Amino acid sequence: MRSITEGSRTGKRGLRRVLLAGTAAIGLAVGLAFGWDYWTAGRFHVSTDNAYVQADNVTIAPKVPGYLAEVLVRDNQRVKAGQVLARIDDRDYRVALDQAKADVQAAVAVIESKKAALETQRLAERQGREILEQARNLGRKELEESRRKALQMGEDARKEAAASIAEARAVADAALEDAQRLRDALAKSTQALTGEAEQLVRDVQLAHRELLGSLRLPGVSERDAPRSKKPPSPDELFEPPDWIGPR
Repeated sequence: MRSITEGSRTGKRGLRRVLLAGTAAIGLAVGLAFGWDYWTAGRFHVSTDNAYVQADNVTIAPKVPGYLAEVLVRDNQRVKAGQVLARIDDRDYRVALDQAKADVQAAVAVIESKKAALETQRLAERQGREILEQARNLGRKELEESRRKALQMGEDARKEAAASIAEARAVADAALEDAQRLRDALAKSTQALTGEAEQLVRDVQLAHRELLGSLRLPGVSERDAPRSKKPPSPDELFEPPDWIGPR
């Protein structure tokens, strides 16, 4: 009976010690938590009806907007210059970067296509210039050949004209010589005919006188004798044309 009582007392004492130890531990934990809170934040909290707060205030803002994926500091933690405070979620920017890379690749493909088209155009332009130069050279050759032919034709025409003129002059000179010879012949013929006509007139006049002498009646003077028509003179008998010229 006495041993049971002593055992119960010993158990109660152990429980009491455990309770006291737990209470002390709890109290120590609460004290530590209160002290830590006071040391980090509580001591900066001041309650007054007439006071002001003086503190260093630094505004932190990212250069790009976005959602925070991770915060690397806690409240009231000491930080250093250059220390990373938070990381922004970069998924949207990665998508935009991939899209930009795809756009760059597409632009590069377009540039390459434009380069190929430009090279083709340059080649076509070079070929066109060569064809144009060949056409110009051919045109110059044809122009020179046409000019040479025209000059040759002009020279031939000039020679033919000169020959025709010379021939016409020769014909005209021959015609003039023939006309002069004909004129001289006609003049000589006219002179001969004129002499014959004068002789014929003289013979007629003589025959006329003889006829009048044989027909003269006695007692009739020559003045009273009937007058016959005067025979024509040699000039009236033959008058040369005007183009023969004076005798």
